[in-house]
Amino acid sequence: MSNTQVRPGEAFIAVSVLLVLVGFLALWHRDHGLKEREHADRIRHVAAVVRAKIERWPDLEDRYFEDLEPLLVDVSEKIEQTHTTEPANRILYKGLADAKGRSSQR
Repeated sequence: MSNTQVRPGEAFIAVSVLLVLVGFLALWHRDHGLKEREHADRIRHVAAVVRAKIERWPDLEDRYFEDLEPLLVDVSEKIEQTHTTEPANRILYKGLADAKGRSSQR
């Protein structure tokens, strides 16, 4: 039977390595938890922005069609005056593009 003794220096090294491993695992676990919380916070923020936009959509839609109403009246009057759709088409397409631009700014 071999008589092996553990010297104090070897025990100190073993305990130190064990403490370093435990500390590393604790820091890794904490870092992982922080990253998960940050990711969840980003998802919540994006979801809130999307929800706000969806809730605002009916108002924007109403405003868009309110913007189009005078345009449609002008186009109808132009067709009645000229008895052709050509100038009215240009007015309509230009007015639709303008309304789309105003709507996207809102």
